[in-house]
Amino acid sequence: MPEATLALSSRPTNFGRTERPQGGNHDSSFDAA
Repeated sequence: MPEATLALSSRPTNFGRTERPQGGNHDSSFDAA
């Protein structure tokens, strides 16, 4: 699903630095969302 990855990269500021929603602390917020 490249579209989903693009969407995440499109709003990196939304979650601070969610460049990798599978290896970080703020990623938790993204997972919950």
